[in-house]
Amino acid sequence: MPVVFESTTIDEIEAFLSETYTRVNLSGLNGVPTRTRIARTFLPGLTSDEFQLGADLSYRADPLDRYLVCSLRSGGVEIPEYSAGPGDVLLLPPGERGLTGRLRHPRELVLMIDPTVLQRVAATALDGRRPAALSFHSHRPATTAAQRQLRDAIDYVHTQTLTNPALVSEPLISTTITQFLAAMVLATVPNNTRTDPTAENRRDAHPATLRRAISYIEANPHRELTIADIATAAGVTNRAIQLAFRRHLDTTPLAYLRQVRLAQAHADLQAADPTQTTVTAIAAHWGFHHPGRFANQYRTVYGQSPSTTLNT
Repeated sequence: MPVVFESTTIDEIEAFLSETYTRVNLSGLNGVPTRTRIARTFLPGLTSDEFQLGADLSYRADPLDRYLVCSLRSGGVEIPEYSAGPGDVLLLPPGERGLTGRLRHPRELVLMIDPTVLQRVAATALDGRRPAALSFHSHRPATTAAQRQLRDAIDYVHTQTLTNPALVSEPLISTTITQFLAAMVLATVPNNTRTDPTAENRRDAHPATLRRAISYIEANPHRELTIADIATAAGVTNRAIQLAFRRHLDTTPLAYLRQVRLAQAHADLQAADPTQTTVTAIAAHWGFHHPGRFANQYRTVYGQSPSTTLNT
């Protein structure tokens, strides 16, 4: 269940923000009460906050130790040289410099991402090589379309998954969400991890590589696998394994992993007692957090609904 904080006093708000994000000093209320509500959900390497501040406040904050991603629904946030309003997505990296600015009655979704999570996901694009330091070149996505993609991804995860404690408690789902959101940040906000396939990557993307990867995936669908895990098992780089799946199967390693997990869910539905479990529980166990999408995928492959399989 989310941890919910509510207060109308600036001292309590300041104390909670300091404990949650970094040390913060607030000013501007002049003793006027304001309602603030923060509902926080914890995932591995990531926290997600639904943040509502019912006031216009100035702030002074110490440096962050994690990446902060703000998706503004209403109101605004100001930092030096940049302002965010409704519909904007703002990225603040950890660093040595503190921040000053203004919070203008913001209502937003806020992600706090552990730097090691972004670094690990970034290694996928770097074929396992880590840059000296992950560096973002901007506080915002590169284009309007990229901003919409990142905003929609954050909204989707919040509304479809984070509000359902039963789904968040499933390890495959919580880890996948963290990796997905980190990948979306890296894909939409300009940074130093974008690389093109090398000649070696293309040479290694052969059928033997694919066979090794498939064997590993089919033996480990219950594990929290990443592209880096699959590439390591196949003995090639991340980019080579991606090329192998695209070249020979016209898919991706993670899409193939989802196919294998769908087959595992099918087997569980066939064997399960419908009085003891549900379609949603089995789907969530195998990493499918959206019941409607799971049902559509299942029907496409098996020609009937998952509930029919469970109750047959």
